[in-house]
Amino acid sequence: MNKHTLIRTSLLLTIAASACFSSRPVSAVTAGSGLTAPESTVSRVPSDSADDTAVSGTDSAEDTTASGAGPAEETGASQTGSATAADPSETPSSADTELVSVSGSDIVPDGVYFEDLSLGGLTLDKAKAEIEKLYQQAAESRVTVTWNNQSISCRFSKLGYTWDYEDSLEFAVANSESGSLISRYKAQQDLKYENFRIDPVVSYKKFRVQKLVKTRIASGDTDPVNAMIDRENGEFIRTDSVDGQKTDVSATVQSICDAMDQGPTDDITVEASVETTKPEITSAYLDQIQDQLGTFHTDYSSSSSARKTNIAVAAKRLDGTILAPGEQLSVSEAIGSRTAENGYELAPQYVDGTSQDSYGGGVCQVSTTLYNAVIRAELQIDERHPHSMVVHYVPYSSDAAIAEGNKDFKFTNNTDYPVYIAADADGSTLYFSVYGKETRPEDREVKFVSDTISETTPEDEVKEDPDLAAGETRTEGSRHPQVVSTLTKEVYVGGELQSSKVINSDTYAGTHRTIYKGTKKETAAETKDAGETKKEANETKASEETKETASETEKQKDPKKETKEKKETSAPEDSDDSGEDQTASD
Repeated sequence: MNKHTLIRTSLLLTIAASACFSSRPVSAVTAGSGLTAPESTVSRVPSDSADDTAVSGTDSAEDTTASGAGPAEETGASQTGSATAADPSETPSSADTELVSVSGSDIVPDGVYFEDLSLGGLTLDKAKAEIEKLYQQAAESRVTVTWNNQSISCRFSKLGYTWDYEDSLEFAVANSESGSLISRYKAQQDLKYENFRIDPVVSYKKFRVQKLVKTRIASGDTDPVNAMIDRENGEFIRTDSVDGQKTDVSATVQSICDAMDQGPTDDITVEASVETTKPEITSAYLDQIQDQLGTFHTDYSSSSSARKTNIAVAAKRLDGTILAPGEQLSVSEAIGSRTAENGYELAPQYVDGTSQDSYGGGVCQVSTTLYNAVIRAELQIDERHPHSMVVHYVPYSSDAAIAEGNKDFKFTNNTDYPVYIAADADGSTLYFSVYGKETRPEDREVKFVSDTISETTPEDEVKEDPDLAAGETRTEGSRHPQVVSTLTKEVYVGGELQSSKVINSDTYAGTHRTIYKGTKKETAAETKDAGETKKEANETKASEETKETASETEKQKDPKKETKEKKETSAPEDSDDSGEDQTASD
């Protein structure tokens, strides 16, 4: 056997051993190739066209030939100790190297796929062109995002959608053309067992996806709108609530990216992460306000203009208040600080047992009127204080005084439903009503009885005033009785008294008037001045009487003129608040 035959036999034995004794088919990616495939872009699919018969027959024939010559050739090599130069006349033929020959042109080997597209037999440029066609189709695919019966759509290309596949494709070609004869042979045989599938690396501009979500979806986010309720002309006017919308931008962007990461695809649909936000006060919630639970009114028609203003301001701040079950209301906080900036004016009110002009004078009548409506609605009373002195607009022990930072009227909605506070101050009468859902029996009746335990009116205190002329007097302060009283709650069912309970026990301070009598005596000069003053007054009176006589004579001559003058000089009706003891106005 010549040297060329020996080389050919040894090479074929090595190839046959690799193919026959491997525990699995040799991968197209081999260490012998000197190349490393981009693993994230390469996957395998089972081959449906491997020519197992041809490979097996060739290996068998080569094994037989190698088996007969092996020992003799190995002995000869061992005896010589080194290889000698080959004889050019004995160069192996093309048939001898047919199995390990791979074309040197850029031809994609059989068994290489891009997705489901076979690229085998195409030139590298042609394969890229075919892939580009698929890319153009994919770039025109659309992503549709849906939420709450709404949707938007956008082409992939608008999101910067691209593929990266060239590294994998060039690897497939290079793996079959480079490396040793053995590695190329293994790569060729590998493709007969397993296809080499190229999965493109998908990329896109994430900031464009974010912009899409923010401008096309999240831009429509809205806050929920509470239902509203008001009373006009004795009827409730209701405005329905509106649900809001809040987009989870981060989650929605991630859902779109996850769908696009799946690679070349047709149109895709993604559900946006959009939450429907509910208002705190819904229409159904306010629909529970149906019945009048308690009502009360007081008169303030004789109050001063400033006091009327204060009552109107405080009542308006309480009107329309809604209390949820278990919610407490502080009247002093609800009506705001009693300042000119808040619309309050100077009017009399009690301060440390005396009456003084203060901003907000009269607001205690507001808290007292509301108190009487609340106890008739049988809501929970948390804090209530009597006035320091009695007031005229409610029976004893049924008042509720407030003083900023000192006294307050607080109550809690102890029902299972919302309650609505309605207030109206018309300039003469102050009304308060509590509305909710009536759950008490129809034949249940509540009464409140004021009992006076004792009442003492202090006597006036008389003092002399040396600066006041003799015979003249002046009065300071006002007379208020000292009172001890109670308020009892009586409950009747079917006309029968079921319970009686004292809910208030109060003591009101009494005050007296101080009358000053003048003791100052007049001097001679003062007496003379007084006489001259009296003389001038008499002369003035005589002059006026003369004019009146002349006027009467003229009127008798012209009766029409008399009628006209009466119309022009008629005075308005007295509008003074003297009918109310202003020192007790709060």
